[in-house]
Amino acid sequence: MEEQKEYQIAGKSYYQQELRIAQIIQLVRLLDSIELPEGAERQELSVGNLLHLLGDRLTEFLAIILNPKGISRQAKNMVEIKSDMEEITQSQLMEILDDFFTFSKPSDLVAWFNRLVRRFLPGTAPKRPGKGSSATSVKAMSPKGN
Repeated sequence: MEEQKEYQIAGKSYYQQELRIAQIIQLVRLLDSIELPEGAERQELSVGNLLHLLGDRLTEFLAIILNPKGISRQAKNMVEIKSDMEEITQSQLMEILDDFFTFSKPSDLVAWFNRLVRRFLPGTAPKRPGKGSSATSVKAMSPKGN
């Protein structure tokens, strides 16, 4: 069984595990809607930077990454969950965010995606074998580079 962490929030059980594609899409949409401060794209993704970036969208972020126990991700009531997220204590918040970085490794995902995108940008595609360079392997495209 996949590793997951359970939390008691607003008298209900929520759990967190490695993100699913649907959650990644939701997070991308959320982050896309936030105006980044100058130079933010060059900063290391940390708990402090994430809190600063999300601001008043923090409950929405938490509602995306946490799942109510016994309810499928597809049936999540985001309005109700966002309301529950307002009951999280500071210590729970730090634990949830630490677990988020452990389960999902967002910086690894971003780095992998950047490597993948560079492969398709004009002038950056690897040359074909026999044309003066070696082919880039599928191994180099994997999220962990192995």
